Amino acid sequence: MLKKPIIVGHRGFCGSYPENTLISFQKAIEIGVSAIEFDIHLTKDGIPVVSHDSKLGRCCDHQGSIYDLTLAELKTYDFGSWKGEQFAGTRIPTLYEMLDFVLDLKPDIFLACEIKDPNPKCATICYEELKKRGKLGECSFISFNASQLHHLHSLNQDLFLHGFRACDMSNFTEGSYSIMKRIGIYITKVVKEEVKQFNDMGIGIDSWGVDNAETLDKALDCGVVTLTSNHLNVTVPLMKQKGLM
Repeated sequence: MLKKPIIVGHRGFCGSYPENTLISFQKAIEIGVSAIEFDIHLTKDGIPVVSHDSKLGRCCDHQGSIYDLTLAELKTYDFGSWKGEQFAGTRIPTLYEMLDFVLDLKPDIFLACEIKDPNPKCATICYEELKKRGKLGECSFISFNASQLHHLHSLNQDLFLHGFRACDMSNFTEGSYSIMKRIGIYITKVVKEEVKQFNDMGIGIDSWGVDNAETLDKALDCGVVTLTSNHLNVTVPLMKQKGLM
């Protein structure tokens, strides 16, 4: 368990910058967070790239699926203009590019790696890369798919695995909670009694959607330990005012 709650930059600093891009991670680090969350899928040619959605369109100037496109094809697309003209030409980063970039800026950053791709190969690649870089002690692996967490557990029983409530996960089985060290609950669904129930099982609570004073106070009052935030320009100053950063 963490000694005090921390703010996690959700997809970097996605409230103000194009999510899951290098500038988003840079700005999250510059504002002072000690942890960032990011999402991974594999391209058609098996390269891990940082993106929340597998389908393009919301954050990109093209349609299609990451799974049907090579890295070379994806690198020609604009992943920034949707957030503002000043971000035009922003490219999708690979996992390797992202790690090179953020670890150069802040070597001790905590990495919350969400495996979005259902292919266990994606989880294995992320695990091996973070192991190679000596970051297994400063990272968590997140998935809504319990099968991915069990796969990771089979690779290394000491990993920090972050899942969700049974009702929010796919392929959840009896015993899935036993391998988790963190459970994610959206801030509007957080209830103090449930937080305590998980704490009694040795599981800490993460909450995302913590983006203003009201939700931050609720998370802290309920005992949430990692507060995942889009609007770091709001939540970081609030945490500093409370002496928590």
